[in-house]
Amino acid sequence: MIPAENSIKNIVLIANSFNPSIFSHHWLVSNDLVKEEEFLPQSIFTNQLVQVVTNHMVLLVLPDQLIIRFNKTGIEKESIIKLQKIIELLPHIPYSMMGMNFVHLMDDDINGQSTSRKYFYNSSQPLFKLFDTEDAKFGVYLSRNIKDGVRLKLDIKPVDFIADGTTSSKIQFSFNYHVQLELEGANKRIIEILPQWDEFDKITNETLAELK
Repeated sequence: MIPAENSIKNIVLIANSFNPSIFSHHWLVSNDLVKEEEFLPQSIFTNQLVQVVTNHMVLLVLPDQLIIRFNKTGIEKESIIKLQKIIELLPHIPYSMMGMNFVHLMDDDINGQSTSRKYFYNSSQPLFKLFDTEDAKFGVYLSRNIKDGVRLKLDIKPVDFIADGTTSSKIQFSFNYHVQLELEGANKRIIEILPQWDEFDKITNETLAELK
């Protein structure tokens, strides 16, 4: 299993137009979305960009999207409830798309063996034979419907990961639970999907468990 510290989890909402200035410090506090003492110094408030940073989450609001990223595993439900409240407080935002995202990183070199080659190289395919070199790396894209209106898009690719000034080779697993929204009823649809976070998290972990 991939360690939890190698995971990034977020929810992205796309709209034809957000007004970041609505998400002021006062508005967030007065609507009990963020407590006064929770704001960290990295928080930013401008007309074109709002970034709210707490120990639990990062809320980023741009003119065309809202992103909430979870900083700790196991406390996502609390932040999701706040996101639901934001949707209810701002019913007229024209949402067009949402994505619930789980990104996991795995070492691409385990005991001297290329993990990407082990899992994703196909020696029977001519195209792969062109990349049968010692320095080659491999990935794959897969997608399927999870349920009505929700499609899982899984992109797996090698990446160079930089941490503490050191670069290492990783395999990035990007799980995107994609929902295309109709303008009519988009708010209601988002609020229906958000509580399914745990179900999508479970599907993600079950998929990763297939890597043996």
